[in-house]
Amino acid sequence: MANKCINPIYSNPDIAGIGIRINFYATILLTALTPENEYTDELLDGIYKNSVINGLGLVITAVVQTMERQLDLYHAIFVMQIIFSLNFVYDYGQRRFIRSNKADFRMKTFIWVQQFTTVVFTVWLLYVWIKDVDFGSQRSCNNLVKYVLFFASVRATATWLRVLFITNLVITACALLFSLSVIVSAYVKRLRTHKYEKLANAATEPSSIQPPTPPSQGQSKRENDIGRTALRYVHFSVL
Repeated sequence: MANKCINPIYSNPDIAGIGIRINFYATILLTALTPENEYTDELLDGIYKNSVINGLGLVITAVVQTMERQLDLYHAIFVMQIIFSLNFVYDYGQRRFIRSNKADFRMKTFIWVQQFTTVVFTVWLLYVWIKDVDFGSQRSCNNLVKYVLFFASVRATATWLRVLFITNLVITACALLFSLSVIVSAYVKRLRTHKYEKLANAATEPSSIQPPTPPSQGQSKRENDIGRTALRYVHFSVL
């Protein structure tokens, strides 16, 4: 009886609550349907920032519940699917930032938070699939969890499925490193371009100290006439 699933899988509103699901569906829908132009830049940036915050909160909740042995395999797969889907929003937001020439500190902060979330999620998910059968608070029910792959339901504890996900995580980790290198190189290139532009502008700007302009010939003659008149007036006064 110890190896049989007696109790059903408990609900977990912190992971799969109605608010979390509505927010997730709305984020994906708005990202897919919103055109990219000058009028929707703020909306798309807001959607990206919202997805980063939600993803971070979901991953932290999953990690904490895993450490406290409160998370089961079913809800761990639920977290995996949400973060995998949010990667579409993450990649879209990063590409928009790299293409733009904005030096937005807040957007940079969100990108680094998203990268941190992805790293933590990758390590956590690797632990989930390594444990697999022995993972979670309801281990006896893990063999009942089904995963839909290409319209076919398979057991989440199948060995080949676990190997497939671990391989995917390794590839994802390599892609993450490549993404980080692209972001850093783009940022460094932007800094260099900005620095060169400042130096070029400083070199082409006229000097603020102007050399004295030599007096014209007419002005010199007029000053000499004024001097002679004043000298005559002085002589006349003395006489």
